Amino acid sequence: MIELKVLESYTRDVGRGVVRIDYATMDELGCSTGDVVEIAGKRRTVAKCLPLYPSDEGKGIIRMDGLGRNNSGIAIGDTISVRKIKAVAAEKIVVAPLEAIPPIDERYLADALESVPLIKGDNVMVPYFGGRLTFEVTSTTPEIPVLVTPKTTFTIEDKKTTIEKITNDFIEYPLRVLEQHLLCRCKHMKASHEDVQCYMCMCPKFEESKMNGKIEREIKEAMDKAVPQANVVGGAKKK
Repeated sequence: MIELKVLESYTRDVGRGVVRIDYATMDELGCSTGDVVEIAGKRRTVAKCLPLYPSDEGKGIIRMDGLGRNNSGIAIGDTISVRKIKAVAAEKIVVAPLEAIPPIDERYLADALESVPLIKGDNVMVPYFGGRLTFEVTSTTPEIPVLVTPKTTFTIEDKKTTIEKITNDFIEYPLRVLEQHLLCRCKHMKASHEDVQCYMCMCPKFEESKMNGKIEREIKEAMDKAVPQANVVGGAKKK
C-alpha cells in the first residue's frame, strides 16, 4: 500500500472511473495500465489505474475526479492509500437514484458503465441526453469489487421503496430512544404534556414498524397513570 497526495483529474477522465498515478508507483504496486486499485480515504472505493502525463511524473500524486473523491470521502490535497486489488465480472448490480429520473432502460446502464469498477456504496454518474444521472450502488453480486460488463444485469430500485427505506432507517432509532425516555418518565410520574403529545404523534409509525410488544404495553399502562398528571402539568404551564 502506498500513500499519495490527491489532485484534480484531467478533464478527459471525469466520470470514467479511473485514477492516474506515475509509472514508478505503478511498478511499486505491481500494476499495469487498466488494473484495478483500491483507494482508501475516509471510505473505500475502487478505480482503474492509468499513468500520469510525463509532466506529473515523480510528484507522489494521484489524480482523481470529484466522483472518486466523494466515494472515498476525501478532498483535493488530502493523502490517501492505494493498493492493487482484483475485481471480478459483475453478475448483478442494484442501484438507487439519487435524484428524480426519467424512465430508463436498465440495460443502458451496463452499456454506459462498461468496464467501470464498483463496490457497494459507490455513487456513479451515467450520461443521459446531454446531462448526467446519479445513482448509488446498493448491492453487487458477487459482494466484492466488480467490473461492469455487457452481461451485467442492472436493477434500479423503485424511488418510493428507496424513500421508505431511508425513512424507516431514520425513524427506527429515534423511536426506540423515545420509547425508553417516555417509559421512564411515565413510571416516575414526570411525563409532561409535550411528552405525551410527542408519543401520540409517533404512535401510528410505531405500530406500523412492528416494534409493538412488551415495551409498548408498559408505556400504555404507564401512560394511563401519567396522562392525568401530564394534563395537570400541561394545564399549569398554560396558566
